[in-house]
Amino acid sequence: MNETGIPSASAGQPASTSWSDAGMVVSNAALQVLQLPFLARLMGLLLQELAQPEPRLGVVNALLGHDPALTALILQRVNADHPGETSCTAMALGQLSCAEIVQTLRSTTAFPYTRKPEQGFDLMGWCQYSVQVARITRSLAGGLHLDARSAYTAGLLHAVGMLPMHRQLIVAGQAKTSSPVLDWGHWLVEKKVLGYSAAALSAHMARQWQLPALLVQCIADHEEPFVQGNFEPLSSVLHLAVWRVRTEQSRRRDALRASTYPAEVALALGLDMDMVLQRDPFDWMQQAGEGGAPG
Repeated sequence: MNETGIPSASAGQPASTSWSDAGMVVSNAALQVLQLPFLARLMGLLLQELAQPEPRLGVVNALLGHDPALTALILQRVNADHPGETSCTAMALGQLSCAEIVQTLRSTTAFPYTRKPEQGFDLMGWCQYSVQVARITRSLAGGLHLDARSAYTAGLLHAVGMLPMHRQLIVAGQAKTSSPVLDWGHWLVEKKVLGYSAAALSAHMARQWQLPALLVQCIADHEEPFVQGNFEPLSSVLHLAVWRVRTEQSRRRDALRASTYPAEVALALGLDMDMVLQRDPFDWMQQAGEGGAPG
């Protein structure tokens, strides 16, 4: 038992299924009709900018980078025409006209975020968490000369499966556990109850959206980047970013970090704890007017 109150992985724990198996457990129909909630204010700002005589795509890109659902919507639209080719919104916007972007945004049947948790799931907290993971993933990836844009997308979308996972836990009667959804190691609870984790659902959804294989695999493997026997640096970077953000939220942050620090993953990337913790994420919204963008 670690300091999160979650049992550590052991030989006695049920073997987890792969991310592709999750698609067999949760029906394709359920995931196809799932619509992720979005930030109403960001949607308004996007439509306002796109209505300008000369829309600034840098601003549009920066705004999209602060909403997992709207980013997924745009990437799904572009990759539907050219499967597996577009990994970030900056690339996607270059392939769509402003009218097509507006049409895609308006096509969502989802509901905006509310400050009231949905069945115990904090939607606003989930969105803020996803954006922070994306920022740190991009920052770490840039320092390692990896594809920073793909890193941002992976960070932003790695948790899209959390909401359907929470619903599955409710059905299983296990939604109210001793471990909050965003606790470090919560996937161990998910795997123990259902045999797969939210990351598996996220990867399955990304595959349905026909996102690039690297992104799908990065999301699928990030919880345990060495389990499949293939070392993918981007998966390891995402693992470290998730660890940093989730442990940051703990009341016993220092003790939790000391006991859960993924040293093996960091060493494989040539990083130490100070490098992982001190790499500052950049807020690209500050550069929106200059064409800067997160993805």
